[in-house]
Amino acid sequence: MEYVIGYGSLIDPEERRQIGLSPEAEAVRMRGYRRSWNVKASNKKTYLGVSASRSGLINAVLFPVNEEQLSQLDGRESAYNRSEVEAADVTARLDPSARIWIYVTKPEWISEAADPACAVKRGYVDTVIGGCLSYGEAFCTEFIATTDAWKQYW
Repeated sequence: MEYVIGYGSLIDPEERRQIGLSPEAEAVRMRGYRRSWNVKASNKKTYLGVSASRSGLINAVLFPVNEEQLSQLDGRESAYNRSEVEAADVTARLDPSARIWIYVTKPEWISEAADPACAVKRGYVDTVIGGCLSYGEAFCTEFIATTDAWKQYW
C-alpha cells in the first residue's frame, strides 16, 4: 500500500475529494521536516512547502493512494519533488511494507516568504485552515505553531 503525507491544502478532505483522492485520512505527526509559507509559484502566489530539518516536527494527514493517483499528484505538485518517508518518522500504525511519500519543495521554488508581488491568497489559507479544523481545534493550533513565515502579505 502507498500513502501520501498532506501538509497544506491536501489536509482538507474536500480538496482531496475534488481532485479524485480519498477524503479519508489519518491525522499524524512527522519528524524531520519544517513547513513554511515559502513556495513562490509562477502564478504569482505563495504556497506552503516543506524542507528537511533534523529538529523539525509537523502535523499533517496521511491518506492512501494508488499508482494512478500518485502520478496525478506528481503532475499537480510540479514545484515539489516526491520523496519517500521513513515509516518510523510518522506517528501512524502501518504495515512495515507500506510506502509513504511527501512532496518536498524543489530548491528553485523556495523563497524567504511571501511579498507584495507574490502574496498568499485568502482562498488557499481558507482551504488549509478549514481542512485543519476538520481534524479539530488542537490540530489547527498545532498547524499554525509548526508553520514558519506567517508574514504580512496575504
